[in-house]
Amino acid sequence: MPLKQRESGCASAGQHIAVWPRLSPLSKAAHSPTPPSRPSGAGQFDLFQASRPHRNSDFANLVNLRSVNSRHDDRGASLTPDGLTLLFESDRSGGSGKTDIWVGTRATRDVEFGPPHLVSINTPETESGPCLSFDGQTLFFHSDRPGGLGKTDIWMIRRVLK
Repeated sequence: MPLKQRESGCASAGQHIAVWPRLSPLSKAAHSPTPPSRPSGAGQFDLFQASRPHRNSDFANLVNLRSVNSRHDDRGASLTPDGLTLLFESDRSGGSGKTDIWVGTRATRDVEFGPPHLVSINTPETESGPCLSFDGQTLFFHSDRPGGLGKTDIWMIRRVLK
């Protein structure tokens, strides 16, 4: 089954990160359980890298991002515009809460992401759905942390340029 793009407001990058089969075209990210036809998955939800020759083409050549995937759920990815930083949510061990936002980086688009580490915004509650602005300076996410207006709220944080 060819992978199709879907609408999203997250940042765009030339490299495509996907979690089979639901895709968002701008962040090239999405989430869904690892399908039975893809036994290479590490957990129930995994991140995969996909490529396509043109923006309107179908995604193909799925490759499991083993360097960031865990035995737990890894999903909801967002890629920086330069394609070098991957933010995603995971309920893996070593986190701060129920679900946390993690980040993996790489030196160039041609190499694997390094081992992921926690983003400093995590709490003992749930942080998920990371989505970077087009300029890569604002991170939007949702959380059920205290201080919100409802059960789960959308939060944002801006990067401080040094």
